Amino acid sequence: MFRGLAVVATRNRGSTPVSAMRPRVRFWLRRRPSGLLEREFGCAIGFGPEACGNELPIRDMEADVMTSKSKRLSLSTVAVLALACFSAGAAAQQPIVPVLAGGEAEYDACGSQGAVRGLDAAGDGFLAVRGGPSSKHDMLDKIYNGQVVNLCDERGNWLGVVYSQKAVDCGVGTPWPSRQVYSGPCSSGWVYRKYVTRFAG
Repeated sequence: MFRGLAVVATRNRGSTPVSAMRPRVRFWLRRRPSGLLEREFGCAIGFGPEACGNELPIRDMEADVMTSKSKRLSLSTVAVLALACFSAGAAAQQPIVPVLAGGEAEYDACGSQGAVRGLDAAGDGFLAVRGGPSSKHDMLDKIYNGQVVNLCDERGNWLGVVYSQKAVDCGVGTPWPSRQVYSGPCSSGWVYRKYVTRFAG
């Protein structure tokens, strides 16, 4: 720990006459007990840095300081970027909106069926099943042209569907007197209405 710093200039001593000598000056930092910054010329003129005790080159000290500042800046930058990414991820993630079914004693829990149509085979080729009625919700599954879905719920341009890619009875073909969240053996989620053609119900 430096209590005080003194800048010291030194000149190499050699056999060359003083009148012909081209002084080569280097500046050194000395530890000073007084805590005051002083400028001294030479540690006894003509002696090299080894005669000055425990001096350190200014250039080396500046490099250490710059390295320390760079490390602190890098850590700060990483922390800011991590926080920004976390905030963006939290803002983009939307809560799951469950599909509701039933509610009418005279009709099936999901009153009609449809099939996926019109997907471009040269494009994505699938219809995203999402966790809620918007493209901001996470994708839960992918379904393709020809997939039959039970149409149970709707919000704007989005349909709440129940479906299975296997031969499974989803349990929505009978009346449910009360409207409730679907929690049967099949998959459920929200799809964009444009790619579903109603054919029954």
